[in-house]
Order: sequence, then structure tokens, then C-alpha cells
Amino acid sequence: MPQPKDGGNAPPSKTIIITGIAGGMGTAAAKILTAEGWHVIGVDINEPSAACEFHRVNLASHTEIKRFVESLQGRRIDALFNNAGVLPRRYTETEEGMELTWAVNYLAAVRLAELIIPLMPNGGHIVSMVSLAAWIGKRNRQMTEKNYSQVLAYADSKLALKEFSKELAKKHPHIYINVADPGIVDTGIIRMDRWFDRLTNRFSRWIFRTPEQGVMPAIKALHAEETMKCYK
Repeated sequence: MPQPKDGGNAPPSKTIIITGIAGGMGTAAAKILTAEGWHVIGVDINEPSAACEFHRVNLASHTEIKRFVESLQGRRIDALFNNAGVLPRRYTETEEGMELTWAVNYLAAVRLAELIIPLMPNGGHIVSMVSLAAWIGKRNRQMTEKNYSQVLAYADSKLALKEFSKELAKKHPHIYINVADPGIVDTGIIRMDRWFDRLTNRFSRWIFRTPEQGVMPAIKALHAEETMKCYK
């Protein structure tokens, strides 16, 4: 189990990176953690409403992720919250030739974790947002323009992220590495803009959690002193 370093000369606040800071749960997490005294580094392609040290980064680009982490060299990063996620309706490739869902939901989280860990102290935290959709995910499914499924691409990315987190925790026992499942949350990732979606929206939104409710499992994971767990 990870053991925090001696805290006698600890800084007055801890620093956390939150990806997807402009989204509903990213904003909620930033407000909660800022109120707790954390210094929040927000990462997104869009400008956030929450107060934070904002870095505009396209998480679909490995080059931009690497440049972002290079800008943090010499700083102590206490926690990483991989919150960013996309759910594109149509098959889309990044400039690097990767399917967009896979690139943002999985590869970005992997790249950030691997690059940020050297900046983390013993007892640091990495929390990645997964989903109940992982239950229908499959390993090594190749998405193409012909067989693309919005739901299955999302499910595959979340299954892969869940499994990666377990392996990462084994590799780095000095870091608390967990995942969080927010449930069904009313955020911008679920779009209801087709004509029949209006009925679905009207009769299903009541079962959704608010972003503030959905982010609470991740907040608990960020304070946990255990590893390889899924918080719900």
C-alpha cells in the first residue's frame, strides 16, 4: 500500500490536475477541491467557468499532452483526475490517425498517467472516470467507419481504462490508483438533439444524477488510502 511521505514540511495546499475541466463534472470537482484548499490545474480544449490554473490542451493529441507535461517539470503534482471523455456520434479520426473516442477516453489518460507519475510524491492519487458501459466493452475490437458504434466505442474505451488502472496500480504501489463510476449523469456528453431524442430527454432525465452527485465517487477516491478499487 502507498505510504505518504512525512508531512512535517508539507506545502499548505496540494496540486491536482483535472482533465475535462470545462465539463459538468470537471467544473464540480474543481469547485469542491478548491474549497478544500487544493490548487487546481485544469485541462480542456474549451475555456472553463471554474477558477483554476487553466491549460488549453487537445487531449486527442499526444504532442499537446507531452508539451503540457513538459511545462510542469519541476513542480509537485499530488493527484491526477482523468475526467475527460467524449461520445462522438460519428466515426472521427484524430490528426494522429486514432479513433477519437479511444484517443481521448483511453490514450490520453494513459499518456498523462505515465508522464505525471514521475512528478508525484509517494501517496499521490490517480483517479480515472470509468462507466457502467464497460460491462459491454470488448478487448481489441477495431472500430472503423463501417462498423462504428457510438456506444460500443465508448464502452471499449472505459473497459480498457479500467483494466489499465489495475495494471498501473500493480506497477506503482507507492501511488493510490483507483477508478470511479459516476452513474448516469446529466452532462453535455449525452446529447439529445435529434427529433426523437426530445421524448427520451423528457422521460429519462429524472433518473440522471447531477454533475455534483456524479463526481462524488471520484472525490472519495481522491481521498482514499487504498488502491485498485472502483468507487460508485
